[in-house]
Amino acid sequence: MLFFSQAPVEVIRISTHLPKLDSNEDSSLEPSPASIRLVEGHPATLRCTAVGGYPPPRLQLLVDDRVEPSLPTITMSSASAAVLRSGGGRGLRVVTVTSWRWTVNYRARPTDDGAQLKCLAAVAGLNAVVDTVRLSVDCKFT
Repeated sequence: MLFFSQAPVEVIRISTHLPKLDSNEDSSLEPSPASIRLVEGHPATLRCTAVGGYPPPRLQLLVDDRVEPSLPTITMSSASAAVLRSGGGRGLRVVTVTSWRWTVNYRARPTDDGAQLKCLAAVAGLNAVVDTVRLSVDCKFT
């Protein structure tokens, strides 16, 4: 018999590169940077990664509490399982869920300079986990 219980998100990170979906990336997630530098109007990748959480968490990207991006995003979850055994007997199966939400076409506005980019991961019935970074937006020269 399989029994699944609710589990909180263990780690949450923000980055500016696409996820490596064919690797075990969650084992070496780098901390989120203190700030992310963007250029006004230029497309940029924004990514939120959450490790843990069951059922898989709902992820949101927010800029100063407004849901971003208004353009389409991609959301994906992956699960890996391991069996913990003691003394060679039957073991407990542990499932780790890694979830991503990203966009490759976020275009910063001048008003985003100094704003907080938030990655919010919510598992139903548990407290949400949040990570934040400050946006630094450079003006584009025409």
